Amino acid sequence: MIKKFLIGNLIFFSFIMAMAKPFTINLGFFQLSISRILLIVMSIIFLANFKIYQNEHTTYSVKFVSIWFVYAILQGLYSWTISSSLWIKAVFFVSWYTLLALIFVKFITKIKDIKNIFYIIQMAVVVQMGFGIYEYLTRNYLFIVSYTKEQMDYMIAVQGKALPFAAQGNPNNFALLMLTGFFVSFACFKFSEKIVLKIFSLAVCGASVWFINLTGSRACLLGLALGIAFMIITNKKIRKKTVIILLAVLAGVTFLLLFGDVIYNIFINKILGYSNSSIKDSDNYRLSLISEGIRTCLQTLGMGTGAFGYSLAGQRGNVPWHNWWIEILTNYGLYIFIGYLIFYVKLFLNLFRSKQTAVDNDTQSIAGALCGFMVAFIISSISPASTLQIEWMGMIWAVIICFEKIIIVYKQKPQSLIINKIKDLKGKFKIEKNVFNFNNRKNNI
Repeated sequence: MIKKFLIGNLIFFSFIMAMAKPFTINLGFFQLSISRILLIVMSIIFLANFKIYQNEHTTYSVKFVSIWFVYAILQGLYSWTISSSLWIKAVFFVSWYTLLALIFVKFITKIKDIKNIFYIIQMAVVVQMGFGIYEYLTRNYLFIVSYTKEQMDYMIAVQGKALPFAAQGNPNNFALLMLTGFFVSFACFKFSEKIVLKIFSLAVCGASVWFINLTGSRACLLGLALGIAFMIITNKKIRKKTVIILLAVLAGVTFLLLFGDVIYNIFINKILGYSNSSIKDSDNYRLSLISEGIRTCLQTLGMGTGAFGYSLAGQRGNVPWHNWWIEILTNYGLYIFIGYLIFYVKLFLNLFRSKQTAVDNDTQSIAGALCGFMVAFIISSISPASTLQIEWMGMIWAVIICFEKIIIVYKQKPQSLIINKIKDLKGKFKIEKNVFNFNNRKNNI
């Protein structure tokens, strides 16, 4: 019980204010937060209960994150010469993801636990929404402490637009949190039995969409549209005609999200004679980062820099990649990147299979929402400057990996044991029946 209590608090505080500066202690080389303290405690408990997993209990996901962690450490053999601090940073964030996954897989073994975790995440998202609404109405940002002049100038520009930050550092991170909150709340709506919880979860879903639109994050808006479309299309109760209409609407939304700003700018330039190139500049910058990231990976012969956010091409130096996929490719190399793609596909297929075949509503609801999230994440993960640095994202992936473990091992193994037990009983019954018949024949003789 104490372990699950600590995990619940670890999740809650990582979503609420993991790195909000008023609630962290600066140790010079390390920012100590409540969630990090709890992770240290849980790591000690985990090591005290540690044993090497048997093959039947170990999914590919658990194996991959463990290999990723070991590889990140070994990268220090050459990345130390690039930047020791950035190598430590690269190892830290992978260790955060790995430890969370191992701890959750070890101590969370029931669907009921996953449901409780979803409720905790939902409440944490609602708290962040409260911060966001306050900032939107007052333009007073609660978590601005010791920012640089450039950051403050950016904040002033943002205040003019009244964008919410909450404790996420910037609107893009906040938008990704709202997208996560949408799919978590949708799952809560599906598996909740009380009407009050269903209404509350739907309200959170609606608020999440409003906040995402408010931030103006095109990647999260497009990801949200794709995730919702996937859940609707794969719903067995939806008719083919509805699917066709939905696909047409989705195509229109996608076109507007991708090219709407271009059309708008052409209209502004040609009709009103006003030029606005900020969006175009942003897109060009992100495209140049992708090219730079690929060239950096090639210069390391596919091994990765091992130094967090470091570029060996173009800008050279510490670079926010603005792309989850390029982050993995440049920081940890081509081999880890390929392993991650396999991890992502296998994880998604396991969840989708569970969604389609599960007989209980809880499993089906959670698997469906997580599938929708994984579809949305493909696009929305390019919104933040560095998705890997968002600590609550490690929580989400730990929950998904843990859920996969439950549906593969804990929900299937007992079933196979029952089947084997029934077969054994049948075999035993046949033997006893044959013995009984032999004794009867002997007596008749």
